Amino acid sequence: LQHICESALSLLNTYLLEDAGTCKSQIFYCKMKADFNRYIADFSQGEVQLQASARAQEAYEHVQKLVQKELPAADPIRLGMSLSWAVQQHDVEGNRELAIKMARTAFDSAIEDLDNLPDELYKDSTSIMQLLQDNLTSWTSGAEHSSCSAQAK
Repeated sequence: LQHICESALSLLNTYLLEDAGTCKSQIFYCKMKADFNRYIADFSQGEVQLQASARAQEAYEHVQKLVQKELPAADPIRLGMSLSWAVQQHDVEGNRELAIKMARTAFDSAIEDLDNLPDELYKDSTSIMQLLQDNLTSWTSGAEHSSCSAQAK
């Protein structure tokens, strides 16, 4: 798996990001770069995990700046980036509160913008919004269960 992720990152860095003709394709490839670094961080340990996590964070921050400037809140690429970054915060960084805040903000912003979305993007956007909602439900119910077990002690 390490080799596959590193091969994908090499292709992204060497060819795809350099040749990205549109802002939307640049955003898509930068998100992929962040995601593959997150995957490495997810299954690695020690220094490799720390470095991959830092590279993922840096890439997500870069993509976030681009999407906020270029894509509407309900765009599926923007929503996918928000979902991935929230998962990075929750699963890799262990920052549940920030993950919840990021997912909730993305979901709420998309709800407000959904009526302005072209019909051909509606289904993809609502599918990603459902994934955001599923994660929010899981992450917040997990918090309730942990506080219940902490109170039971």
